[in-house]
Amino acid sequence: NLQHSLIDEQRKALLQVDADLLTAQQLVGRWEELLRRSAEISEALSDEQSLEEQLQEKLATAQSALAIADAEVLAAATRHESLTSAADAIRGAVATIAAHLPPDRIDCPLCGVEHGAEILHTRVAKALQSLDPEVVQSAERLKASRNLLDARKKVLITTESELAACGRVLGELDSQLFDLEVELNDLKSNVLLGGDTLALAKESIRRRGDANAVAKSQLDETQGQLA
Repeated sequence: NLQHSLIDEQRKALLQVDADLLTAQQLVGRWEELLRRSAEISEALSDEQSLEEQLQEKLATAQSALAIADAEVLAAATRHESLTSAADAIRGAVATIAAHLPPDRIDCPLCGVEHGAEILHTRVAKALQSLDPEVVQSAERLKASRNLLDARKKVLITTESELAACGRVLGELDSQLFDLEVELNDLKSNVLLGGDTLALAKESIRRRGDANAVAKSQLDETQGQLA
């Protein structure tokens, strides 16, 4: 009875080893999952870092384009203002001439060509009503440059938003990778695994499993020989 009791106690210890080895196998599965997940996150992190570099280049380009567009708006506005002032001055001079133009005068006071009184007055009236083509073109140029400036501002705002979103994703991936590293370090120091690498842990589990199986077989044989 004493011998049977000792063997039963030994068997309990070996069964506990089996339970520990089963737990170790589950931890190995978790280790493999963590490594797989870590590789996926590392790849995603690399992709996001590449995207961040591209967005930073895009942002620099957008800032440069915006500065150029801003300068173009300033130049177009200055030219438009200058042409408008000149046209207003010319129109004012024509208006002054028209105001003092005798109704029976037939020659133009500027070019001296005799148009006839009626045609001369008609030409002066049209000159007062017409717009200088350069002024019109400069106004269109100013409008186009302002539209371009607005478009480039939108591109800049969109790029800044994309870069900020990319930064948040990078932060989340870094955090996830850090958490995985902490869990992996815990597994490497786990006594049930018996190894600080996955290969060593698997080999340790295999050897302990084989030894435990041999020990249980020997116990069975010993107990079978007892009365």
